[in-house]
Amino acid sequence: ARMVDEAFKVADLAEAMGQDRSHLFRRVREVTGQAPSDLIRNLRLERAAELLHAEAGPIGEIAYAVGFSSVAHFTKCFRERYGRTPGQSRGIRVGPIAA
Repeated sequence: ARMVDEAFKVADLAEAMGQDRSHLFRRVREVTGQAPSDLIRNLRLERAAELLHAEAGPIGEIAYAVGFSSVAHFTKCFRERYGRTPGQSRGIRVGPIAA
């Protein structure tokens, strides 16, 4: 399974890494400072930002291609991470908001 697949879950990541979920949670949090589900979502958003920069297709197709099952949820998550909507980000490079 790939992280951009909509059906890819934390349990899949744990299985792929040969770890139980609680150990994976602790280890990922230690290394990245994020929960595994946040890591997966952020990787999906980073890929979406790349595709939007490249104008690689309609926003809905990009949302589904990176693993979001809803364009509305994708737009909400994207705006929270980058401070603008996917439509406002088309053709420009975006980065995460400074913490």
